[in-house]
Amino acid sequence: MKYLKPFRCRICGANHCSLDGLKTHLGRHRTKYMCNARNPFLVDSYCEYRPKCFTTKRHVIGHTKEEPCQCEQCQKCFSSSSALKRHSRTYNKDRLCNIYQCEFCQKCFYDSSSLKCHVQTHTQEKTRQCEYCQKGFTTSSQLECHIRTHTEEKPHQCLYCGRCFSSSCNLKRHIRTHTKEKPYRCVVCEKCFTSDNGLKGHIRTHTKEKPYQCEHCGICFSQSCMLRRHIRTHTNEKPYQCEYCQKCFTTNSNLQRHIRIHVNDRPYQCEHCQKWFTTNGNLQRHIRTHTIEKPHQCEFCGICFSYSYMLKHHIRTHIIDRVYH
Repeated sequence: MKYLKPFRCRICGANHCSLDGLKTHLGRHRTKYMCNARNPFLVDSYCEYRPKCFTTKRHVIGHTKEEPCQCEQCQKCFSSSSALKRHSRTYNKDRLCNIYQCEFCQKCFYDSSSLKCHVQTHTQEKTRQCEYCQKGFTTSSQLECHIRTHTEEKPHQCLYCGRCFSSSCNLKRHIRTHTKEKPYRCVVCEKCFTSDNGLKGHIRTHTKEKPYQCEHCGICFSQSCMLRRHIRTHTNEKPYQCEYCQKCFTTNSNLQRHIRIHVNDRPYQCEHCQKWFTTNGNLQRHIRTHTIEKPHQCEFCGICFSYSYMLKHHIRTHIIDRVYH
């Protein structure tokens, strides 16, 4: 069956089945700005990663980091006028705080787009779908970060060590390993963390909340990442592979710690003797040789130890005593 295409483009003569199809087609003729940022070697071609062309310059500015819009009050610069408007509202908090309010939790926002993204966290609506695996996401930024797990694109580079990351938030967390910045503080014990997620997971150690349950064995966890790691003990899945020796790991963090052995990367330094370590755990264990801290206590007799393996070895003496006496 041959479909009728009554809608004809006056520019190139192409025929279309519907008026909407023709309107979309006409937009391609109006295109002025073509994105080549993710493949700088293709000067006259479309972007290699998710080819896109645009009718405005705003998308291209996102790659060039140009910031033509400046705030009159603090001189901070922005890449678009809409971003400047959102920033300007921070100077009128009292007047604008109740304009965009969430009907579920009454949290307020400065613009409708922020409110819309927030509401989806309540409704669990996932309108954006990955073209590779069909997984759904609530925001376009979440989808874009996820797609990079398929394309292995890592556009965000650390200025300190040159390491690259798939998202800006991962880069920010990494930079804090260099700057030692820990802006998130626990209100219960005042322990500080480099990320908001790290703080949230820590707070549950105080509240004893464990909302994430394993469907295989019923064990509960305080963090979703801990549940994902645990599930792999059931499935024997090891999705993270070392590019140097092809050894596989259950978590990305274990892989990154392993890679430091190959590249001799030691980002953690002891403030007492300036010795460097590949992992934060090794650094904390080393620091105890200076502070004589003994955080691991025996539940049977109260004796404390510097390391968990020493405590485990000690506990066996109690178990043996109970068996033979």
